[in-house]
Amino acid sequence: MENNENTDRQLRELLASYRPDSGNDDKFMARLEQRLANVDALKAQIATQKHKSRIAVSVAACVGFVLGAISALLYGQITALTASISAMLVESTATAGNAISISAPMVSTGVWCAIALVATWLIYTAYDLTLSLQTKRGA
Repeated sequence: MENNENTDRQLRELLASYRPDSGNDDKFMARLEQRLANVDALKAQIATQKHKSRIAVSVAACVGFVLGAISALLYGQITALTASISAMLVESTATAGNAISISAPMVSTGVWCAIALVATWLIYTAYDLTLSLQTKRGA
């Protein structure tokens, strides 16, 4: 028991005699406050970028919806165009005697893939344009 009291007394004396240098505390606090200010500025910048990205994604989604609606409305005309192109290609390959035969499903797949590529490019362009306009505007 006496050993614990002796250790406690020694610890109290040691802590009572400890006087840290306060000159470094001011420098430390200044650096800490600067770093915290930098973190706050970075958080604000990230929040602004998230907001801009959400707006750009919304615009791109609207463009995709409009393009989907247009292609649904023009489905009949696109199918007729595909049929006429495939008939023309099948006839020309048959008369030319080429070893490559083109079928109607191949032409239809190619046309729809081309439409999908154009739609993807337009959606990406809308996203990118929205982001760049927001950056120039400073929103």
